[in-house]
Amino acid sequence: MIVVSDTSPLTALLTVNESEILRQLFTEVVVPRAVWDELRRGHDALPDWLQMREVSDKQETTRLSALVGHLRCV
Repeated sequence: MIVVSDTSPLTALLTVNESEILRQLFTEVVVPRAVWDELRRGHDALPDWLQMREVSDKQETTRLSALVGHLRCV
């Protein structure tokens, strides 16, 4: 299973040296460039299994982000 993550869970796991749990749970862990850049500012090294991918459909990303934001409020 592939998971796309934002910064907070990755930062938390990297800080306590438990990021390997993601590798055990998921076949791929993917982050967009903005998350990658933020992680690089806060951590000297990132796991080699962490993948950065450019967002290809920004309009769909905006739509899904709004949906997720709405669901968090419910």
